[in-house]
Amino acid sequence: EDASMSVKNSYFPRMVLLETVYATGMPSNGFVIFEGNYFDGTTGYSDLIEFTGGKLPGPIVQFYNNTFANGSDDGLDLDITDAYVEGNVFVNFHRDDVRESIACGVATDAGSVIHLVRNLFLNNDNGINLKNAGFMVSQNNTFIGCLEAAVVLGPLAGEGFDPARGAWIEGDVYWANNVIFQGNASGNSVTIT
Repeated sequence: EDASMSVKNSYFPRMVLLETVYATGMPSNGFVIFEGNYFDGTTGYSDLIEFTGGKLPGPIVQFYNNTFANGSDDGLDLDITDAYVEGNVFVNFHRDDVRESIACGVATDAGSVIHLVRNLFLNNDNGINLKNAGFMVSQNNTFIGCLEAAVVLGPLAGEGFDPARGAWIEGDVYWANNVIFQGNASGNSVTIT
């Protein structure tokens, strides 16, 4: 809570009905960096990492070259959080029970802005979930085999969320996904180059 940390080259075992990491904020001159780690999954309504806080122009949470495997909710759940996410693998995120929340590699909320660069999203229900004015800059990411959608841009039927603010997408690859974009697109701005 409100602390700096650097977590590198570590193994996090599978958690049962618990989040692997839950953290909030960092000092105004601090940092939070996850690099080269392996997260072996969760069960139930639990994220691998739930992080709240850190907005530009101040310091933001950073994720480099991690593997996030076998989740039943989200790999990264970023609330009121700007983040930089590069070179990570998000694989096998699937709901394990009926619930309103969808399972995905990365989820945002409450105006979060995420920068995604060279990540792999493989065999997930959804790759990215942008909700409640979330915004994504996505460059050279690969989305393969998303069973529901590669990118969810706002509330699905029955969800009480506001739409995403939008996305800037450049050089991404989408292959063998059910659909690329899903959700209530009204008010969204998506630029694809």
